[in-house]
Amino acid sequence: MKRILEALLLLALAGCVPQKPPAYQVSEIQVLFSDATERRDYFYGDPQTIQVSGQSVRLERADPQAAGSVPEALAANGQPVLREVAPPWPNSLRASRSGSALVVRGQRAVRSAWVYENGWSRLTVQEGQNLLLSGAPRLEGLSEAENGMVLQEILARRGGRVVVLYQLEEPVLPALVLDPAPQSYRITAVEVQYGLESEGAVMGGNLSEVRVLRQGTNSAYTGSAPQAFLATSASSFAQIWALATGNILPRPAAPEVNFSQYSIAAFFVGQKPTGGYGVRFVSATSSAGTWRITVELLQPAPGAILTQALTSPYLILELPGAASRVEFVDASGRLLSAATAR
Repeated sequence: MKRILEALLLLALAGCVPQKPPAYQVSEIQVLFSDATERRDYFYGDPQTIQVSGQSVRLERADPQAAGSVPEALAANGQPVLREVAPPWPNSLRASRSGSALVVRGQRAVRSAWVYENGWSRLTVQEGQNLLLSGAPRLEGLSEAENGMVLQEILARRGGRVVVLYQLEEPVLPALVLDPAPQSYRITAVEVQYGLESEGAVMGGNLSEVRVLRQGTNSAYTGSAPQAFLATSASSFAQIWALATGNILPRPAAPEVNFSQYSIAAFFVGQKPTGGYGVRFVSATSSAGTWRITVELLQPAPGAILTQALTSPYLILELPGAASRVEFVDASGRLLSAATAR
């Protein structure tokens, strides 16, 4: 009887010992397109249910024959990859063709770059010259299967255009909040450019380029309807900049603008209940001081994991010359909002 009681006691004590959660690993790829930023997460390890930024995600054995599947990766809620779509990231890199050379401009730190034009080539700088050396991208931090999958998706969107692929030094999106915590969580970030620009090219019917000064999703604008602004002085630009960056701490300094040569146009989409919303500059034309700017309004993709917080997307553009009126329209020509010079 004593032995039976001892055995029962041991079983009871064993039940009190915390059980270690099943192990898993995460491989994340952040892909910056011109119209959206996509986060793709592959999970490896033991099947289980985890919390991803407060939402339940079921990890289970995947069908290796399913489209988009990666060997040994777990299915996430029945999908081969957990995908999140966010608005485009500001200050993107741009490669342009100047004669026979490629020129890359931008402030983001780049680890390596490749160009696809009738095959992949690596962009290498030797003795001050930009050289294209034959070779397919091998993105650091990714498995061979993950690398192949992301390249396949990037090329599927090219539509016959030249592709420039940059591997970034640092991720741009914050890491996911995962519970339980994974054994490992590696992040690879890339930026994709479709089509090369030519120096001095006509853009939107104008000889001077319209420049995106800043865009984001966390402005201090709280209205529900779209709102346009046009600034032709430093004081009016300061008001726009404060509205755009009022929720960012510390607030970034406004760029210097020569208002004898440029005007500033801004477009605020309106406050939204979650993440996933944004605005993208498409094209611009001007006539007699009136600028007509076409934008694309971005919405969350069905089934995407979204930031459960209020967002307020915006776009700030630098326009060449003195503008008297600005009109923001969608692709169909529908007027979204207009403003006159302040």
